[in-house]
Amino acid sequence: LGTFAKQALAARSWQAPGDARVRAVFDGAIQNVLTGRTDPRTALSRAEAEINQLFQAR
Repeated sequence: LGTFAKQALAARSWQAPGDARVRAVFDGAIQNVLTGRTDPRTALSRAEAEINQLFQAR
């Protein structure tokens, strides 16, 4: 617990470009894996790229 308590003093939340948009990216990635459209590694890679685009568009 000590490590977590110390980290809380320096922890910062990341500024999301919009919770709904980020959630939609993750939801899409999860659905693609669950339905067999893509493998988990590819889904995460695509989600990362989409979220990076959202940050750059800000």
